[in-house]
Amino acid sequence: MNTMIQTSGAIGTAVAVSILHAGQRSFLSQTRDPSNLSMQVEALIAGIQDAFIFASIVAIIVLFCSCFIKLISVGAVGENNDRVKDPVIKKQLI
Repeated sequence: MNTMIQTSGAIGTAVAVSILHAGQRSFLSQTRDPSNLSMQVEALIAGIQDAFIFASIVAIIVLFCSCFIKLISVGAVGENNDRVKDPVIKKQLI
């Protein structure tokens, strides 16, 4: 699970930076003077806004999907290190 978390975090960061860069390029392509420093700052702000919109949409989707995660209870270990039979776990193993 740890490797999957790190990999998905790296992929999410790469996608967010790509969206930031695309938003910045899109803004600069619509300006008259892309070499102007104030236009470059505004382009950076536009790219950051696009990245935050993307992150917000992903967060809302993940929050919605988290409502459907099924919680299971794990069986406890008895006195003789034998597993206590739990019908929830038994049902999921079948």
